[in-house]
Amino acid sequence: MINKNYVVLQFFIVTIFVAFFCYDSILVFGNDYGLYYANSKVLSTTNNVLYQQVFDHKGPLYYLFLILISKLIGFGVYQALFCYVVTTLLFFYSILLIAIRLNVKENSTFGDYLIMALVPLATLINQDSNISIQLFQGSFILWGLYFLYEEIILLRNSSILFQVMFFSLSIYVRIDSVLFIFFSLFCSILYNWIINKKPNMAILVRKMIYYLIVNLGLFLFLKIIFNYNFQDFFIHNYNFNKYYSSFYSGGFFSYFDKPFIINSILVSGLGAFLSQFFFKDFLEVRSGLYLFCALLFLFAVAIFIYTNSNKNYHSFVLLTPTLFILIMIIPHSNVVVRKIAFLFSIMSIYMITLPILKDIKNIRTYKNSTLYKQFTLLNKNNSFDNNNYMVGGQGWFYIFSNAIPVQSLCDWWLFTNKVPFLENEFQVSGLKKLLSSKDKIFYVHNSLIENEGKNFLLTDLLNRSTIISIEGDYAKCKIVTTIK
Repeated sequence: MINKNYVVLQFFIVTIFVAFFCYDSILVFGNDYGLYYANSKVLSTTNNVLYQQVFDHKGPLYYLFLILISKLIGFGVYQALFCYVVTTLLFFYSILLIAIRLNVKENSTFGDYLIMALVPLATLINQDSNISIQLFQGSFILWGLYFLYEEIILLRNSSILFQVMFFSLSIYVRIDSVLFIFFSLFCSILYNWIINKKPNMAILVRKMIYYLIVNLGLFLFLKIIFNYNFQDFFIHNYNFNKYYSSFYSGGFFSYFDKPFIINSILVSGLGAFLSQFFFKDFLEVRSGLYLFCALLFLFAVAIFIYTNSNKNYHSFVLLTPTLFILIMIIPHSNVVVRKIAFLFSIMSIYMITLPILKDIKNIRTYKNSTLYKQFTLLNKNNSFDNNNYMVGGQGWFYIFSNAIPVQSLCDWWLFTNKVPFLENEFQVSGLKKLLSSKDKIFYVHNSLIENEGKNFLLTDLLNRSTIISIEGDYAKCKIVTTIK
């Protein structure tokens, strides 16, 4: 039976740790989360349209989530922190709630409850606020996997609709979740037709119809809210991500040279539990569970490789399914494995906590951060307003200033790679407008200037302008030669 006191302790530990982690990690001011939050403000307060004036290559659901919360509490730095905390708690609360549902009949010890709280938290090592959307997506994936488990292991066909709903919701956070539909259908065929030897075409067809109807309904619902069309959705969620992945493919063996994956799996203690796949007693006693765990882990590795994941927070492409495996196998793990996992998780949490304690001791706030000091440098005499053109984009400056950007906040992809992404006509027209405005002031990050010559749009922009001054990490420039 579930020990309610231990459960309360779990939620307390997770809540306190997440609150301090989010406060400290948001001070890094990850560019991605800044763009999500600033864009949600633009979408909420202007007539700009997602995938048109507002560029992004993620689904619209996270924007809806941020907008709904901000309708209640407003927009600002501390409000951004609150949204980040809520996002992170959704993920880790989901883990705890699923663990309760899965292990309700198990005689779990206090150590099991502690491990279930600490090991997932330990995977946050080397992460910052950019992880937010990955955790939001992961919350839906975890529940989708739980209801898939109920369908194929517990033989509850009533769970199919819930499974379809959660996997489908995750697709509209990040498009790569569409692969879970294929995993879901594959598991249904494998377990119902081959392992359990209970083939039922009606159930499989019903599941596919559910996926079709739910995804169509979600698309139309979000289309009405954000006013985008299918072509724009496809270009930004498929074409761009394909374009992005093409620049970061280093070959198959490059995926084994990513320290953030090694840290997240081994240092957090997850590796100890995964090692049980090689234990003979675990295979014999839990053969059905073993197969599902093995398939899920192999599928997660395949997704990680297929999507060319190359950022720290992309580790949760692999870690989210692996954490679900952890939930399932903790009650069946031997004592040695649990002790090893506990020690590793404590070590990882200690490494995460050290900088947090240092910042608390020094009373660090966002106004002490490097990025905010950069903003104050650009905002002399309150000069940072709606007319500023930030080449490459920087969401946090607009959050600090309460200004609305005049261009797409994420036009980085026009200027960084040798082949720019030109399928968003509003970004291209925004650049043309800048180039046709004589004496127009704009800011460009110094790292982009160093990239001159590698991108023809950036080269043309800099050739038609002059640098007025260097202000920290940014150059203040002025257009001197316009285009016709």
